[in-house]
Amino acid sequence: MRDQDTIQRPAPPLLGTVKPMTRKEVGLPEDAFIYASFNANRKITPKMMDLWSNILKATPNGVLWILTNNAEGRANIQKKLMANGIPAKRIFFMNKLQFEHHLNRIPLADLGLDTYPVNGHTTTSEQLWSGLPVLTYKGSNFASRVTESLLHAINLPELIAEDEEDYLRKAVEFGNNREIIQPLRERLEENRFLSPLFDAERFCRHLETGFEMMADRGKQGLKPDHIDVPALPARTEPFMDKAD
Repeated sequence: MRDQDTIQRPAPPLLGTVKPMTRKEVGLPEDAFIYASFNANRKITPKMMDLWSNILKATPNGVLWILTNNAEGRANIQKKLMANGIPAKRIFFMNKLQFEHHLNRIPLADLGLDTYPVNGHTTTSEQLWSGLPVLTYKGSNFASRVTESLLHAINLPELIAEDEEDYLRKAVEFGNNREIIQPLRERLEENRFLSPLFDAERFCRHLETGFEMMADRGKQGLKPDHIDVPALPARTEPFMDKAD
């Protein structure tokens, strides 16, 4: 299980052989507070860019780092942000990279900004696995509550805002007080290897137990019904060696 996880879910800053990237290498300012969006451009609505613009206006040292798929998307995003009063020098873009290199650059940001009404799904998982806190706010359906669920699963509820206004408030508070992010990053560092979110073995054991409970019901001639799979005890040791 350990070797398979290392192959399927690399985290270069901890597990791989790739040298950690620096902000200088990717063209980011060393002393700025970096808000980052790694989500697909189709998830970035005009309303979301208005909200991000308000965050930047309230954080003088903040910049926005956005993954873009093509030149047209980059131009449209920059045009919208600049129309909102954000100067081009505070907008940074990144291209797609090989997966391991992409994970390696994620921790260069200070805070991931989730999108709404469609959250990051795999994208949020990649950020958390790479050690980057992600700020989201609650929605009313599956697509808009994925990041909330992921943050609960890794015990970082402080990064779940109640609504747009709370999202703005939290983002600005983090951006103007970088020191309050550090304890969350440290907790994320530990929880990645203890909490259920990335614990593939734990998930497998629960699934196996569920199959066994279903088979037992069938052997007893019972009709299909809801089953409650008992949770395994919380881990006290990491499920994989962080030094591997």
